[in-house]
Amino acid sequence: MSTFTKIHVAISLIGILSGLVVMYGFLVGKRLRGWNALFLVMTIATSVTGFFFPFHGITPGIVVGVISLVVLALALLE
Repeated sequence: MSTFTKIHVAISLIGILSGLVVMYGFLVGKRLRGWNALFLVMTIATSVTGFFFPFHGITPGIVVGVISLVVLALALLE
C-alpha cells in the first residue's frame, strides 16, 4: 500500500471517529465545536485526497466525492 493511500485512510479514520464524537454530542444535547471542526476538516480532506488517486473517467467515487464536497461546503456556512 502506498504512503498516499495510508495517509488517505488515516484521514478517513480520524473523520469517522470525530464524527462519532460529534454524534454523541448531538445525542446528549452538547455542542462540541472543536470536534465538529475536526470532523468537517477531516471529511473535506478525505474527499479532496480521494481525487488524487489514479482513475479513468467519471467513477461513482468521483460523483460521491463531488456531492460530499458540496454538502460539506453548505455545512461550513453554518
